[in-house]
Amino acid sequence: MFLSADEDMVFGLADKGLTRDRGALYAVGRIVLFVPSGSPVEPDGELDGLRRALDAGRVNHFAIANPEHARTGVRGTGIAARRAVAAAGRDGSCWRERQPGGPVCSGRDTEGGIIARSLALAPDFAKRGRFALLPRPGTNRCASAWRSEGRDRRRHALLHIPAGPAARAIMERHGFMLPE
Repeated sequence: MFLSADEDMVFGLADKGLTRDRGALYAVGRIVLFVPSGSPVEPDGELDGLRRALDAGRVNHFAIANPEHARTGVRGTGIAARRAVAAAGRDGSCWRERQPGGPVCSGRDTEGGIIARSLALAPDFAKRGRFALLPRPGTNRCASAWRSEGRDRRRHALLHIPAGPAARAIMERHGFMLPE
């Protein structure tokens, strides 16, 4: 079984015939504008606080994950971040595309960044700064796929774990939206 925070990756595997089907959606991740304590950026869903800080020359670096180089989960966050910034009518001239977790939290290297909501809700992050949920298209769709053609009942049951009640409760607690 393959679980991905990037539904397009699952579709790509399916298109190459490497999975049994096009997978199943198990969660939808959201992204946030996170700013470390002391940042000159006021977090808001429309990125207006970022634009004001940029216009005033108070932002030197802003981090998002680079979708071309990031690992799977962070890749989806980077793609969603690019879409959200574009939808808000902002350009990408201020950001450094990289793994934003540590640098965004510390405030030493950046004045903020776009990260997964699930990461922003983690206790370590929550105490280091503030965040605002970005509107859609600030999402990354998480999907699962199975490669085996076998009809083993245990394999079939394993495939449905991400959609089960226990997994759904965990996903919801960590900031993910759930599919019907």
